[in-house]
Amino acid sequence: MTFSVRNLEAVEQHEGLLADRVRLVIGKRTGESVYSSSTELTALGVDSLLLLRIIADLVADLSFEIDPVRLADVMTVADLHKFLGNLGEGS
Repeated sequence: MTFSVRNLEAVEQHEGLLADRVRLVIGKRTGESVYSSSTELTALGVDSLLLLRIIADLVADLSFEIDPVRLADVMTVADLHKFLGNLGEGS
């Protein structure tokens, strides 16, 4: 598969928008605004139920099935971003 520069720019723009949305929703749900992508979600007060609420806030199409095994691997803000980026893809 080949990618053009335009396609790569679109992917980077999408990832940037997703990162901004993740930061906004985490801030809204936790009240925290200062953290990095390596910050553990538990340090922000995010438990499993709150994580599901954050994902529901971020995912427009709630018909996605969330794999609990993959969700259990989400430990940091970066992990959440990666999980959301892969949502809807097969295992």
